[in-house]
Amino acid sequence: MSHKQMQLLISSYIDGEIDAGRKKKVLEHLKTCQECRQFVDEAGEIRKQIKALDEIELPHAFSERIAHLAVKSEEETKDWLGIEPLARNTFIAIATAVVILFFVTDLKKEASPSIMEILNSGQNGDSAVTQVLLHPGELSKNDLLLAVMTK
Repeated sequence: MSHKQMQLLISSYIDGEIDAGRKKKVLEHLKTCQECRQFVDEAGEIRKQIKALDEIELPHAFSERIAHLAVKSEEETKDWLGIEPLARNTFIAIATAVVILFFVTDLKKEASPSIMEILNSGQNGDSAVTQVLLHPGELSKNDLLLAVMTK
């Protein structure tokens, strides 16, 4: 058992919420661990100080106000939960529309002639270079190399 797990058991031990088998493990651990013994001593001191405090009188209808706030908080949470599916569906619809528009506009583009087509049509190398400068994103590495070589 890790030290952190033991500390959780020690907290249960201090609160008196531990079964006999686990209590035995805690007591054995406390024999060998100074840090945990100090933790138990400090927790016991805190518990004594809390018990020594005067009782605090709560304001009139305190519990009713707490219950009302809890109900109000739960209602506000339900209101937001109703909006979540609408927001999700709206996002999906917008994303779908953007993707469809992208594909539709991409399909309608007219392909510009490649450098090879320009050269085969009998135009000079300057036309190929012009093609590279006007449409650099639509050309392959081979097109660029051919344009440079023909210049």
